[in-house]
Amino acid sequence: RGLTRHQHGIHFRRIVMDIEDHESVDLVGDAHCLSTLIPAGSVDAIVSVSTFEHILMPWKVAVEMAKILKPGGAIYIQSHQAEGLHDSPYDYWRFSDMAWHGLFNAHTGFEVTATVMSAPATILPLRRPVKHPLVEYAAGYRNSAVAAVKVGEPTVDWEVARETVVDG
Repeated sequence: RGLTRHQHGIHFRRIVMDIEDHESVDLVGDAHCLSTLIPAGSVDAIVSVSTFEHILMPWKVAVEMAKILKPGGAIYIQSHQAEGLHDSPYDYWRFSDMAWHGLFNAHTGFEVTATVMSAPATILPLRRPVKHPLVEYAAGYRNSAVAAVKVGEPTVDWEVARETVVDG
């Protein structure tokens, strides 16, 4: 399936993937198993927005992304640094701009080209801690993103199936 488009003189094929089927989805599957769904070295770019916080093992998905990307292929991942729990119980992680380097690095086959945090926010506790009365002035960002390119094959792997870690 997938949607073929022409935009700005560029011909490309977009494939929308989700773990659940709905009308805008071209490929139903688990991101933890990307390389079993999409041929190795066949993808030019991967864009993921507001998804990585819902991935149980993002380090495994980073390796899977490298497997399906062409050499020099690019990724753009946007998730959250400070955001309330949502889509519970499938909300696992938050990412700072520094955290992306732990997922996308030479061991997983990537070189980070940029990170950013956006949408500044003041984080307020539900209760004022006695030991740290100024904690309500803590700054945060709602969003965090990374851009990276594939520079090699991953030298690490994570052979743990998602269903052996958590049900559902």
